[in-house]
Amino acid sequence: MDKQVKQNKQALAKNLNQLMPTLPSEHLKNLAKNIAQVFHGQLVQEDAQLLGECLIARFTRRGGNPARRYWKEGRISAAEYLELNSQVDIWDMFYDLIQLAWDDMKRVNSVAPQKFPFEQEQDLFLKVLADKYNTQFCVCLRQYYKYSPAKVEKARKMIRSAFSQNKGLTHEQQQEFYKLIGDESENVWFVYASQFFIDLAKVDPVVAKKLEEFKKILVESSKLASQQATHKRKSGDSLTHAWHDDQLLIIQSGSRTLNFSSLLTYS
Repeated sequence: MDKQVKQNKQALAKNLNQLMPTLPSEHLKNLAKNIAQVFHGQLVQEDAQLLGECLIARFTRRGGNPARRYWKEGRISAAEYLELNSQVDIWDMFYDLIQLAWDDMKRVNSVAPQKFPFEQEQDLFLKVLADKYNTQFCVCLRQYYKYSPAKVEKARKMIRSAFSQNKGLTHEQQQEFYKLIGDESENVWFVYASQFFIDLAKVDPVVAKKLEEFKKILVESSKLASQQATHKRKSGDSLTHAWHDDQLLIIQSGSRTLNFSSLLTYS
């Protein structure tokens, strides 16, 4: 690893160590009105801390393999272990792409710096990660959000297709993507950076090479997630659920709906 890149990643690891335990943000968690929302926040926080621990180990080259330890301890399944390692590869390479594209990003956005509020590469990277977990929590605060495994799989296919064709997502596709995942704007910087990488790869062979590696890992991770979702659906472990006016609803077969929040509140 290049000495400067190594130093940058070690500095990033320190900031990750500070950021990841705070996600989702305290402001958002304070908006929770019942135990179901609090529990949802705890699950999101556990996900953020686990990925953060793995990324810190990767960036510092210390700490072994946290994901493997979690798997051996029975805290995650073998499929989740594979998917988590893919996620670590994705975010590691995403940061590499930010560094490769950074000078161009700053130059392009110099005419309107207020619209690109990042001083360093890691500022953008940390913002994208924070958005990821804040968005993941915010679904429970929406007036209505329905999680559908079929919709999530369609969104994954859109991302795989966009990267494989080196075209990114059109504005209309972005709107459809956000609608599918229940996110209207929170992940805008991930979409922006990804589109920037695709455009820059057309004129920069180094970015093009790194982007090809990134796409391969992204597609593999998406397929792993899809396989896991399919397995859960077939085994009956995956339930369609919805949040409606702060209440968690479990939608069972035959369109029967169970108000899970009420059960938690009064049990």
